[in-house]
Amino acid sequence: MKKAGIGCLAGVILFGLVLGYFIYSQKEKDNEVISNGEEIVITAYDEGKRMIRLKYEIGNKSFDKSTGKEYSGIEDGEQFRGLYLPSDPESFLVFFDQPFLSDKYNYQETACLSVTKELSVLKFTYKVGDERFERRTVYNENQSLSSSNYIVKYRIENPKIGYLISKE
Repeated sequence: MKKAGIGCLAGVILFGLVLGYFIYSQKEKDNEVISNGEEIVITAYDEGKRMIRLKYEIGNKSFDKSTGKEYSGIEDGEQFRGLYLPSDPESFLVFFDQPFLSDKYNYQETACLSVTKELSVLKFTYKVGDERFERRTVYNENQSLSSSNYIVKYRIENPKIGYLISKE
């Protein structure tokens, strides 16, 4: 019985070490992408079950990866700023708080009706015609929680895709 307990403890310690190394290794790769990365536009597609597919192109080559959502409410075809590592194009970071407003879509502005913070997420609401929309975005430290400090830019073709834009 004592040997089983020691074996179990050793397994837990080994698992912790492997997990710690994985987290450290990913953090190092992320820091390298931030330091040496080049800008890209990443398009997100909702795959359901809190998963999204992220797609981007470098030259004539396409890359895509499924990943867990940083926050919910991403609509198919939304685009965000990202960075990739030229020496390893499959290493990339996406910045969900930095939407890319492509010239191929038409955007319109409307008033931000409300802004609330929940943990690391800002929820905001806006209205297009008679329909009210609620979206989420990443909260950045010291960001204003007053709706009067923002406008919302939404896609005319799909008003569900709206972005909180600071008036400052």
